[in-house]
Amino acid sequence: MEDDEATQKMVDKALARANKAMESLEQVEEGEEESIQRELYKELLKALERMQGTLNRLLDLFESIFGN
Repeated sequence: MEDDEATQKMVDKALARANKAMESLEQVEEGEEESIQRELYKELLKALERMQGTLNRLLDLFESIFGN
């Protein structure tokens, strides 16, 4: 009986440590995910700014060709 209880305690401790490790891993992954999303938003903003610049140049070209 004592061996069973000792074994169960060891298993419980191991499971508790595994759960803590998984929680820590999930927190790191969530933090990394937010960081990746921020980087993607920055890249998207840069792309939109370039598109806006291109559209402005096209509008200027259109106006120079066809006038007002």
